[in-house]
Amino acid sequence: MTFFADNQSIGSMQGHLSVSPDVTLTWRTAGFAGNVRIDVGIENSSDFTEMNYSNNNASRDIFIDGPDLTVKNIVFNPPAPVYEGQIVTITATVENLKPIDADNVRITFYANNINISNRIDFQDVNVPADGAVDVSVNWQTAGMRGNNVIFVEANTRKLPAEIDYLNNVINETFYTRKYVCRADT
Repeated sequence: MTFFADNQSIGSMQGHLSVSPDVTLTWRTAGFAGNVRIDVGIENSSDFTEMNYSNNNASRDIFIDGPDLTVKNIVFNPPAPVYEGQIVTITATVENLKPIDADNVRITFYANNINISNRIDFQDVNVPADGAVDVSVNWQTAGMRGNNVIFVEANTRKLPAEIDYLNNVINETFYTRKYVCRADT
């Protein structure tokens, strides 16, 4: 027998259904959330002759709950405006809206665009059930003069799976001004 969840293999086992018609599979559900279709198939065997092979598959839809992570706010220290080249600590509060722990969650900070080349830094954190954590990174502002849109994304790797990813990103604008060196006269 082979077991699938949303067309991904989750295990297989051999058994003699003539002894017991019940089969139990223990499955780690990490990476799955929401409505999931479970399919079970019995492979054809040369050990047994059947009259009807059309009833060797079964399916059932189940619901797997998961955490719901959201970024609540972004705080800058020192606050804007700063001179370009200063290091700014960015702190985001990440909240878990569900009573399910979210372990090893990646929180990623970006400047001006959400892509790898604009990544400031990331932290992997544990967000407790119905709880929140503050996550901080240091941002080197050299060459970042003017308005910069800072994005914070919770659960960048999509693990653990969530029901709702629409509330995982927040942004704030931060201004850095040109540094001008003045000579003493």
